[in-house]
Amino acid sequence: MPTSTQSVREIIATHPSAAKIFQRFDIDLCSQADETLDRACAELQLSVDQVLEKLADAETQELGGPPVDPASLSIDRLIQQIVRVHHQYVRQELPRLAEMAQKLAAKRSDRAPELKNVEELLEELRTDMFAHIQKEEQVLFPFIAQMDQDSIIVYPPAQPCMKLLFSLATILLMAGNNLQAYSEK
Repeated sequence: MPTSTQSVREIIATHPSAAKIFQRFDIDLCSQADETLDRACAELQLSVDQVLEKLADAETQELGGPPVDPASLSIDRLIQQIVRVHHQYVRQELPRLAEMAQKLAAKRSDRAPELKNVEELLEELRTDMFAHIQKEEQVLFPFIAQMDQDSIIVYPPAQPCMKLLFSLATILLMAGNNLQAYSEK
C-alpha cells in the first residue's frame, strides 16, 4: 500500500497501476518522480488523502478476484479469458503508453534523443500487437474453437491461411490412427 512519504518513482515501481492515477491528477511522472507524494500533492494543491484513496482503489481493482487457472478452463472459456482480459488490456494500455512516449519525446528529446527512438518503437509495437490480436480473434481462435467442437476432418478451415495447419493436423491424426492400429496387431 503506497504511503505519502514514498517518492512518486517508488510508488510506481511497486504499484504500476499508480501511473494512471498520477496522470489523472496531473502529477508529472518525470519532473516529480523523485518527490514524495506529500510534496507533489502540495505543489498541485491536491488532497494527499484523496490521491492515496484512488491509489488504494486502483490496487484493489487490479488484484480483482482470485487468479484464474488457465488449465482449468475449457477452450472456449480460455479464449474468452484471453480476449476479455489480455487483449482488452493491450487495447487500453498501448495507446496510452504511445501517447506518453510521444509527449515525453516532444518535451525531452533535446536532452535525451533516445526518447524519439522509444516513441517510434512503441508505435511499431502497438501496430504489430493490434494486428496480432486481430489475427488471433478473427482467424486462430475461431479455428481452435471449431476444432474443439467438431471433427477436423468433417469441417476444413474457412480461412485459406489455415490450410497448412489443417493439412498438418490431418496428417498427424491419420498417422496417429495408423500407429494405434499397427500397435494393436
